[in-house]
Amino acid sequence: MKTTNFLSISLFVLILLMSFDMSAQGRRGGHMRMGRPVFSNFDFNGDGFITKEEFNKARAERMRQQAQKGGKMKNVQNRKSFENFDANKDGRISKEEFKRYQQMNQNKYQNKNQKQNKNQKQVKEKNKQMMQNKNQTAFARIDKNGDGYINKTEYNKIQRERVRNIKKAEKFSNIDTNGDGRISKEEFKRYQIRNREKIMNKTRRGK
Repeated sequence: MKTTNFLSISLFVLILLMSFDMSAQGRRGGHMRMGRPVFSNFDFNGDGFITKEEFNKARAERMRQQAQKGGKMKNVQNRKSFENFDANKDGRISKEEFKRYQQMNQNKYQNKNQKQNKNQKQVKEKNKQMMQNKNQTAFARIDKNGDGYINKTEYNKIQRERVRNIKKAEKFSNIDTNGDGRISKEEFKRYQIRNREKIMNKTRRGK
């Protein structure tokens, strides 16, 4: 019984030591975790500084692992050099320099993302404005008397001019949702939105 317990404890200790050893090898022996670079992955001798040799070795290992995983090797030529990290130019990178550069780089990407989001918002707003102008222009072409409404005579006239198959044309009553005998700008706008959604759904189903 005592022998069995001793063997079990010995085996547990051996597994624990092996796990620590594998962890150390992963950090020192090149099997570093991918993702955001960690200072300890570059500081191979553990002296608290990263030399140029260590920097290049760690970067080459990261690129090798990325290639093995099928990662895209884009912008390799634009990757920052050792000198970009070594702010005081003493030939080695301290923890503070490493941290400061990473923070600066992170801020740069955040600003870039904010700019992209702003540009996307501006484009979206511009497209929305263009669509509104287009709707207003279309409405004005139909509203011949310029009273701000489209009556049934005006609507039927434009339908005869524009629609080949008049039987398939949208009924006046479908656009005149409040049934007052005329189409307001708001009703016309809602119809245009419904019509665009209908066309988009039809296009999606056709793919």
